[in-house]
Amino acid sequence: MLGITNNLRRITVATIFAAAGLILFSTGVKASEGDIWLTPVSQDVGSDTNFEMEVHMDTGGKDLSAFNMYFDFDPDLVEIDTTQGTDGVDKGADASSYLMVVNITDIANGHLRFAGITASGYANGSDVHLVTIYAKTTAGFTSGSTQLSLRVNEISDELGVALSSGTITDAEISFPVAPDTTVPSLSNGLPTGSLAVGTTGTTVSLATDESATCKYSTSAGVAYASMTNTFSTTGGTTHSQAVTGLADGGSYNYYVRCQDGSGNANLSDFTISFSVSETPDTTAPVVSDNGSSDGILSAGTTSASLRVSTNESATCKYSTSTSVAYTSMSNIFSTTGGTTHSQTISGLTDGNSYNYYVRCQDGSDNANASDFSISFSVSNEVVVDDEEAEVVQDDTDIDVDKPKFKSSSSEESMKAVSSKKMYSKDKKFSFKGDVDGLSGGRVVAYVDGDEYDDTDVKNGEWKIYDASGNEIDESLKYEVKVDTEDPDVYDLPAFLTKSKGEKLWWKAKDNNKIDHYKYSFISGPLKGKETKSSSMNIPTNAPSGVYTMRLTAYDKAGNKDTKYVVLRVR
Repeated sequence: MLGITNNLRRITVATIFAAAGLILFSTGVKASEGDIWLTPVSQDVGSDTNFEMEVHMDTGGKDLSAFNMYFDFDPDLVEIDTTQGTDGVDKGADASSYLMVVNITDIANGHLRFAGITASGYANGSDVHLVTIYAKTTAGFTSGSTQLSLRVNEISDELGVALSSGTITDAEISFPVAPDTTVPSLSNGLPTGSLAVGTTGTTVSLATDESATCKYSTSAGVAYASMTNTFSTTGGTTHSQAVTGLADGGSYNYYVRCQDGSGNANLSDFTISFSVSETPDTTAPVVSDNGSSDGILSAGTTSASLRVSTNESATCKYSTSTSVAYTSMSNIFSTTGGTTHSQTISGLTDGNSYNYYVRCQDGSDNANASDFSISFSVSNEVVVDDEEAEVVQDDTDIDVDKPKFKSSSSEESMKAVSSKKMYSKDKKFSFKGDVDGLSGGRVVAYVDGDEYDDTDVKNGEWKIYDASGNEIDESLKYEVKVDTEDPDVYDLPAFLTKSKGEKLWWKAKDNNKIDHYKYSFISGPLKGKETKSSSMNIPTNAPSGVYTMRLTAYDKAGNKDTKYVVLRVR
């Protein structure tokens, strides 16, 4: 222990540091008599770095003759630099006349003792600088802060009278903290998955690894500064926002970004995605025709198409037997899975009828419990297109093997094919042939087995005779059907509105049978077509607009009926 005597007064000096990080010093401390403080009060100091600490005092207007103090510190984090001053201590600016004594015997334990005494040149004032202490941080000081403190053994005036004890102010050093340049880390976004049917509102929430302010957008890629929706609960590390207006079957995405107190904002979205479950689908698909082959197909047809539409995505199958359960059907449409389905049927033969029974199943495994039937047959009569035949020039010759038939309503004739019925929309017609030996023959009409001498006959059989009046064996194979009645197109409104991809239907009737239809558009990009189906699909790529459509129905004899419809495509 160090003792200094002057006028029977004893002064002891001690200085203490308490460790823990960086040393912080602040100036400008207001003092009164007996107040003693370290300055600066706080400062940032790195590892293995020298720093200085001053001891100041307010003498309260009295002469300070002696002082004795301890400087305390944490020896694991701070040490005294004894290479500077006297064992690490120098006289202050106001203590040049003092005799200084320093004791470093206990600095290994964090205690530096110093003392000063003078008989003249006393320090006197509200802020006198007594000593400067030279210190240094250790290599172990890498984070946090540590305290430096003073303990006063004695302060007295020139008469040896102790000065009043005032406030002793410690100091702190802190390890420098690097600027925060890291954006918040976002996690635990809720809700996820599918919410229950009927949910109309929920709470969107998430967590951050530091205090932050979070915002959200319903559009991806929006910068934090441009987002207008701030979470109602935010600023800490948990953030939440109530959302409403949810609906069954809806999917929702919220794109979140946050910013910390240092202005570091997320540059990419943190996505919170969820959905609301739909009411369970228990309804089987609705199946409708989409232009399947139907009615009587022309003789010689060997293949046909099954075409159906469904009101939802589905997988369709077919069977040639009725009432077969969907799961038991083995024939799947070649094109299926969406809302249009098709299958080509081959191997058809003349004179046969065909029935196909269709059932479909949607993605929820709802299958049709009843059949959708598609039926058609293949004629055993060959219908020849008049436009491909030769013009009849003479009625005097008859070709039994390949006679030609001409209606006076047509400029061209067609070859009459054995065992087939031919149609005419006029009551006058003729046969022609060019086989040797038949010149001078005639054609006789018979009705109900009796000869009929008027060629203006609607229905009948025409027997062919050679020049000698002998009937040709082949004659009964030719039959002409006279049809002068026009078809009638009905159930087609004058104005219609249809969506792209939707089917347009119509109906037509005839005293015999509708043979085919032709539709066309007076203007615009839509194209016409000849079809045997009583419907057409609005093209999915059709431009929206208003079109005038012309529809004509034809029968076998060429009679026709035309209707117009103003069609708005949306």
